[in-house]
Amino acid sequence: MKFKILYISLLVVVFLIPAVCFSEPQNTISSSKDYELQIQCKKRCKDYIDKTKVVDNWSYVFSHYNNKINKCFMLKTTFLFGEKEGSKSTTEELYDIDEQRSLGTYRDIEGEIISCSISGKECKSKKEWDELRRPYMTDYSIYRKNDGSK
Repeated sequence: MKFKILYISLLVVVFLIPAVCFSEPQNTISSSKDYELQIQCKKRCKDYIDKTKVVDNWSYVFSHYNNKINKCFMLKTTFLFGEKEGSKSTTEELYDIDEQRSLGTYRDIEGEIISCSISGKECKSKKEWDELRRPYMTDYSIYRKNDGSK
């Protein structure tokens, strides 16, 4: 009986733990083709940034190739802090890189929403903006801070 328990314990340690610990998370890129599409999207976003100069030193850029709709998107987020202590503005802009156009903008100053819409659909809160943005940017697979890196 002790041998059987030891044998089962050994099987768990040898097979189950490595399978759980070293398996890929569910939200990772699933194939080399998907990975290549994400890399191409990142490069196209960089080219778009270089061409249009839509990104400044205060911006963070997230690129994402959306497999469901076969398109490349970019989300630019900018935080600016005012002279008054605690004052802040946030701007998020969603771009369709394939069509080289802006799809929408979310902008608030000190928590007051100035503008919020995607593809003609108005939103009234950051939560609504995130819900409208989600079908385009389902996963931030590639991250790039605009710090001059290539």
